[in-house]
Amino acid sequence: MRGETGPRGTAGHAGPRGSTGSTGPQGPAGSTVAAHCGMFNNGCGEVNIAPDEVAAMTFSDFMPAVGARYDEHHSAVITDAGTYTIDFCLRAKSLSDGSVQIALTNDGMIMQSSVVNADFNHDQPLNVTGFAMAEFAQGAHLHFIVYSKEGARFRLNDGVNLSMRATKIGPITTK
Repeated sequence: MRGETGPRGTAGHAGPRGSTGSTGPQGPAGSTVAAHCGMFNNGCGEVNIAPDEVAAMTFSDFMPAVGARYDEHHSAVITDAGTYTIDFCLRAKSLSDGSVQIALTNDGMIMQSSVVNADFNHDQPLNVTGFAMAEFAQGAHLHFIVYSKEGARFRLNDGVNLSMRATKIGPITTK
């Protein structure tokens, strides 16, 4: 016959510390700066858009760029392919009645998700902003355009009146 279990004994002394293991392989270098670029216009002036004209906007100043560069056509050229968010705006005073569309192009193709429509009356503020998210291949050209079916005239406001800023948020995703 088996007897009852006895009381638990006291804990023993800690054993000696083991040696340090070897260092694992080094991981890939990380990036501390996200790819980004931006352009803005700071000069006032009048803009005339003919009926059915698509006008590429021009900029007076260029922000420092990482993963992108600028070309002579006032477009951003993406050198770090991936998914980007882009904000853009137009601030002016209308000199006619009508409507405009502002949008972005990716290698000359209008990005439908970026199209913003605005109606305006003569002598009224024209403040139009847009936001888009898109994938850009290496070497893609990003433009800010304005279109008007019936034509448009406006005077750019003092201060920053046109701007476009793109920031990379991730790699190109597969659909």
